[in-house]
Amino acid sequence: MAVAAQSNRAEGRTCASSSRLSTVIRFAVVPLQLVVVFATSVVLAVFVRIFPRPQKHDSPTLAYFFHPDCASGGGGERVLWAAVLGLLRAHRKGDIVIYTDEKNSVARVLRGVSERFGIRLPSGSSKRIRFVPVRFTRLLRVEPWPTLTVVGQSLGAALVAMTGLVNEKPKHVFVDTVGQAFMFPFVRLACGSSGKIVAYVHYPTMSHDMLERVQSGTAMYNNSATVASSPLLTKAKSFYYRVFLQAYGFAGRFADTVMTNSTWTDTRIKSIWHVPTTVVYPPADLRRGSGEGPRRGSDLRPQLVVSLSQFRREKNQALQLEAFAEVLKRVPTAKFTMMGAVRPNVADDAALVQELKSRAVSLGIDDSVTFKINAPWPDVSAELGRARVAMHTMKDEHFGIALLEFMSAGCVVVANNSGGPRDDIIGTGPNAVGFLADDAEGYAAAIVKVLEGWSTQKITGLRDKAAKKLDSFNNDAEFGDVFAAKLSESAAAH
Repeated sequence: MAVAAQSNRAEGRTCASSSRLSTVIRFAVVPLQLVVVFATSVVLAVFVRIFPRPQKHDSPTLAYFFHPDCASGGGGERVLWAAVLGLLRAHRKGDIVIYTDEKNSVARVLRGVSERFGIRLPSGSSKRIRFVPVRFTRLLRVEPWPTLTVVGQSLGAALVAMTGLVNEKPKHVFVDTVGQAFMFPFVRLACGSSGKIVAYVHYPTMSHDMLERVQSGTAMYNNSATVASSPLLTKAKSFYYRVFLQAYGFAGRFADTVMTNSTWTDTRIKSIWHVPTTVVYPPADLRRGSGEGPRRGSDLRPQLVVSLSQFRREKNQALQLEAFAEVLKRVPTAKFTMMGAVRPNVADDAALVQELKSRAVSLGIDDSVTFKINAPWPDVSAELGRARVAMHTMKDEHFGIALLEFMSAGCVVVANNSGGPRDDIIGTGPNAVGFLADDAEGYAAAIVKVLEGWSTQKITGLRDKAAKKLDSFNNDAEFGDVFAAKLSESAAAH
């Protein structure tokens, strides 16, 4: 027995040592990976510049979009397909290229776009859109980069883009709709000055806000508690972020035309890239009181709270569960529906959903919480039309397309007191069109007020203010028209 115990302890120490060695090796290999990715990207860019692959397509190409996950269900994909809609409406002839790793046919993806977003492209669009394959998209994920993650993903995007350009070199306008500025110098190297680069920026990859949070020792999704609690690691990471900010600004200045999705993003991009920018609010489903569902009068709606966002850690959906647990203490009959997309082949998204379900159980609220994952847009729209309140919890959200969809559906919005939701959408003071909150208690207080405290007249007044605010923003067709016009301006100006 003693011998067996000693043997088990020895095996345990061996396994622990092996695990630590494996971790050290993984971290040590990252710099080598970065060098290989960078060098390969340069080689491919030069190859594309000197030996472009001959193209057999007779129709002119209107634009070349870089969007590897073009079939995902987030706001970025809505931007992509609304932009495509605008270009196809503006030009009766000409094709559109999308650099993507999507394996399904264009026709099948367009059916999904119609179901998820309600965006219906003109008849025959599937014949005018070409998917050009890219490779190594795993480099865009977190998993390959246990350290120096943001550098790895940024350089990884450059390599992924170059694998697409090897298959088809852009002739006119290269459009980035995913926010990967580090590929711009490589695109310029591959295409020369004749190829124009257009960027639609949802969110800065790095900002001075992020640097300040690291310097202040604030633990968040991008700054672990281990780093936040260590002065030495905090100094090291602060230096890393400062260097990255300089490189990010250098890369961004290769863009010929820059559009940003909110005043919050615009301010930060201008301060880092030092280039002219234009705010173009992203598209949303703005039905503007079309009468689809009970959009007026809280007495017609159940005590239902909803949320809608991709299942990603930065969205802070755990806070929604904590807030709703507080709501249930005061309104036991309330229900909560969490809706959103899980990206294909992103293991962490699915893992997060399971964590949230487990958290709902541990809070004792699972009987009152429903998860709707990758639901088609008609189902999402119907649920929004039933809900009385909608929650949005991401801190420093760049804009918040979902908030516009909430408002359009007649939901009273409770959003985080930061970023685009505060500055561009909800507002503050007497003109606010919803509520802002900082923590679970703040969210709960606002939600309870709407569910039980406010009169129907008061809620209707707030909804009417929100409906008027929607006139400041773009629906899918309006965004597409603006986007197409900006691309035409870019081509003419350069």
